[in-house]
Amino acid sequence: RAVENEECSSPGDIILVGTADINGTTRAMLHAVASSVTSLVFAPPEEAHRFDPIGCLLPTAWEQSPTSIPHSQFLIAEDPGDEARLLAQKVSSFDGQYAMDQITIGIPDESMGIPIAREFQQHDVPVRGVIDRHLSQTTPFQLLAAIADYMQQRDFPSLARLIRQTDISSWLSADGASADWVTELDDYHQSHLPRDVKHWMGNPADSAIAREAVEKIDSLLSELGDQPETPGHWGEAIARLLLAILQ
Repeated sequence: RAVENEECSSPGDIILVGTADINGTTRAMLHAVASSVTSLVFAPPEEAHRFDPIGCLLPTAWEQSPTSIPHSQFLIAEDPGDEARLLAQKVSSFDGQYAMDQITIGIPDESMGIPIAREFQQHDVPVRGVIDRHLSQTTPFQLLAAIADYMQQRDFPSLARLIRQTDISSWLSADGASADWVTELDDYHQSHLPRDVKHWMGNPADSAIAREAVEKIDSLLSELGDQPETPGHWGEAIARLLLAILQ
C-alpha cells in the first residue's frame, strides 16, 4: 500500500550489496526511492546489461550466457546422497594428485556437510570442514555455559550438569579428588533431594568425598569473582580458567 500511495521515502542513502534476488514488494519500494539507492554489483562493466537498476539478476539475460566450464565436467545427481557419492568418487579419482588445501568444495546447503564427510570417509579421502561445528557445540563453549549456569544458580541441577562435563571430571581427578565422588554425590542426591549444596544434610561422613569435590570446584571458580568487571578482565580470567581445567 505504501508503494501504491507513493509514501515510500528514505532519510538517507541506501547501499545494496549482493542483492541478486529481491522479492517484488521490496523491489518496488527501492524503485520508488531510486535516487537514494546505490547498488554494488561484483561483475565486469560489460555485463551490466544482465542486472536491473538495483542489482538484481535479469533471468532472460542469463539464459544464453556462455560458461567457461565444459559440459563434460558437469555431474548430474538425483538426490543429496547421490551428490555426496559422486563428489567423493570424483575427488578420490584424483588419486592424491592434489593436496587437501588445494581442493575447495562449495556447499550451498550447510546440512550437506555431514553426509559428504561420511561419504569421503568411506572412500578413505580426508576432508576438513571450514564450519565443522557451531560455536555452541564446541567443548569449551559447553563447559563455560555449564560453569556460568552453576555460578548463577548455585543449585543442585546446575551442579549436576557441570560435573557431567568430562573436562571437569578429569580436572578433579588430576587435582586428587577420590574416584568415588560422583557415586557419593548421586547417593546424596537420592537420599536427600537437595535444592542446593550450600547446606549439606545428613551424616557428614556420608558425603565427605562429595563435599570435598564440590569445594574444589567452588575454589576453582572463585577466581572469576562475582563483581562487575571490564570485558578485558573477563577475557583474561576465562582464559586462565580454561587453561587450568584443560591443561
